[in-house]
Amino acid sequence: MLSMGGGSTSEEQAFKVIASIVLPIMFLVCLIDSINSHQHLRNQDDTVYWEPVNATVISSEVVWVNCGDEGCSVLPEITYEYEVDGVITMASRISFPWECVSSDRLFEDQQWLVVEEFPVGADVTAYVDPANREESVLYIGMMGEHDVYSIVQDQFDSTVPFVFISPVLYFVAIRFIAPIIRARTLGESEGNPPGTSEVVSYWSGESPAEKREREYVEQRWIEQPEQIGEKIAAPSSSPPMVGEVDKSAPEQQKDEDVPFWVDS
Repeated sequence: MLSMGGGSTSEEQAFKVIASIVLPIMFLVCLIDSINSHQHLRNQDDTVYWEPVNATVISSEVVWVNCGDEGCSVLPEITYEYEVDGVITMASRISFPWECVSSDRLFEDQQWLVVEEFPVGADVTAYVDPANREESVLYIGMMGEHDVYSIVQDQFDSTVPFVFISPVLYFVAIRFIAPIIRARTLGESEGNPPGTSEVVSYWSGESPAEKREREYVEQRWIEQPEQIGEKIAAPSSSPPMVGEVDKSAPEQQKDEDVPFWVDS
């Protein structure tokens, strides 16, 4: 094995820099998004204890927001007013999930259904936070907006795993992948085969340990025929058997022709 205690290569340092930038950013994005979704879901769950009050819809329409090259996102925008303890308050919150739902996961019909349910001038019921009279919603819990609530719940469920996966990926990248890059880079310093692209030779080339093992096997194959030839050419060093020293060739041939059950 190639020692991992040597100096870091430029490729390894570049990989560490990229991993140290990309993975923490992914971690923060997923963490912030999961916290935001969870907070809105929790706030919406708390609205079941809010007090109902009479309200009047002032404006109700579907607006186009976040316009770009790929088009615009559409969201319902409803403004209503209510009076509590002689104080008239204007609000525009439909529900907490509507504030963080990904509009690209909504059908446009869902937005229009909300607008049609709260037309301009209609007398509706709003729900007010007893602790803060300026906080209100038109839906409490999942009342009338199960789809929107479920979408935000799915957003939360999909981002939470990445909050835990990102640190694991960072540890694996720095602890294991970076040393592999260093080992392969140092192995390449001896030179690549001619005609081999750098990318292919880097990722598909053999490691230094594999190269040493291959060279050892090839050397053994080269030495083996030479050792066999030396054994054949070398004269026998074992002494002749007693009784065979003084026998001539005819006598030895005669002895060989005698059956083994006939005693000489």
